[in-house]
Amino acid sequence: MNARNMPTYAKELKHSRPPWLHGYPSLLTLLAKYILETEFDIGYQIQWVTIGAENILTHQAKLIE
Repeated sequence: MNARNMPTYAKELKHSRPPWLHGYPSLLTLLAKYILETEFDIGYQIQWVTIGAENILTHQAKLIE
């Protein structure tokens, strides 16, 4: 995930509308930060977010939330 391909991830969320996201907290934070900073409207509310492989930090949890 990087600045060049972040719009592709956000557009895919908007298109596929998954109710559940699972991933590394560091990558989910990058995606959340992009969506918030660009005010990208994915068009729905993600219902569940789960993490794996890394501990989540407080600032990451707040951004993802």
